[in-house]
Amino acid sequence: MSGGAGGGAGGFAEKFITSVPDTATVVVGAGGTATTSSVGSGGQSSFNGSVIAYGGAGGSANASTIETGTVTQQKGGIGGSSTGGDFNGTGQMGGWLLNSRTGNSQSGFGAASRFSGGGAGQGGAEAVGAKGSLGSGGSGALGGSSSASTSAHAGGNGGDGFVRIYEFG
Repeated sequence: MSGGAGGGAGGFAEKFITSVPDTATVVVGAGGTATTSSVGSGGQSSFNGSVIAYGGAGGSANASTIETGTVTQQKGGIGGSSTGGDFNGTGQMGGWLLNSRTGNSQSGFGAASRFSGGGAGQGGAEAVGAKGSLGSGGSGALGGSSSASTSAHAGGNGGDGFVRIYEFG
């Protein structure tokens, strides 16, 4: 039985700007990409290079064969940080993988962001991970069954970051 923990949510930054420039550079970070053999962290989102929210880290994977009667755990990815805001928040950590040879395993949930829930953790013996959205983490996947297996499934991709701008006046 193999499996993965959930990805961490991206950070959050909020800034009140009284003098907005005529032009500004806005970068929207891509969500982390999950494969069957590696985990990817999300990219950073920013406003004018000074208000930055970093993507969360991918969750840990366990690709080893588990002996009968044992249970293993792998921790979820840590949440991203942020800088440059009047308010800077760290993203939530992804959920733990609980892996059992009996087929009653639970992959880690993707961490929720401030704006969206994360990918739902997968239970049972075999499942593909669920994608996150709006800066949240994707869930881990489960591969194999109660017997040794070579099957593997990708975890859910993390949700892309986003930049929200309100203009008053």
